[in-house]
Amino acid sequence: MTDADELRVAGSGERWRIEGGWRAAGRQLCNDYLSYLADRRYSPASVRAYAFDLLHFTRWLAGEDIGLDAVDTDALLRYLAACRAEHREGQHDNVISLASGRASGFAPATINRRLAAISGLFSFRSMRDPGAARAPEVEVICIQPLGAPAMTHSWRQRRVVTTGPTHTIADGVAGRRPIPAVLDDLLLVADDAVLVQETSIIAGMRMLLDHAGLVVEPSAALGIAAILEDRDRFAAGT
Repeated sequence: MTDADELRVAGSGERWRIEGGWRAAGRQLCNDYLSYLADRRYSPASVRAYAFDLLHFTRWLAGEDIGLDAVDTDALLRYLAACRAEHREGQHDNVISLASGRASGFAPATINRRLAAISGLFSFRSMRDPGAARAPEVEVICIQPLGAPAMTHSWRQRRVVTTGPTHTIADGVAGRRPIPAVLDDLLLVADDAVLVQETSIIAGMRMLLDHAGLVVEPSAALGIAAILEDRDRFAAGT
């Protein structure tokens, strides 16, 4: 039995964890993150879903003999490709999904949720240990819509700033007053905060659909929108 086969999810209620023989440090980071979600009052169903999403990711890492500390953009892209190509029980080669246009692989919504779990895991690692979690040349950049700038203004002024009505398609980040604890976390880990326009957000959503097969909410396209608006800044990181 391989390390990937030994990995499993255990728990109940709001407390879930990953058990098995994979790298102890990586498994412990996942479990610390799941405990953090529970402490932050995430619903038991959300914590359980994140546990199984991280289980799928760590099983893939174990099969590739990659530790969490070695995960980079190339590894994530290969993981996404594996999710889109994985043959699941009950799928047939001659049946094409209307949602994804493919005969195999997970639905875009499932892949999006797994990306959220993975992103949250690494954000948690950065928050807990800013110095060790990333290489010196890596920047952490907060991105918000121009029509909902409360967090960006707050980060820049290093205090909670309340703004007026929001005007953005990205309603997932359209808050008018940041949560103080969230701002405190960002002040520890973020290097910059930028605002993007609505047209760039929509263009980012279209690019993710056309090039990655991902159907994302507007908030998930903010990173692409920032690259589209300032290509020169991010060119060296591609």
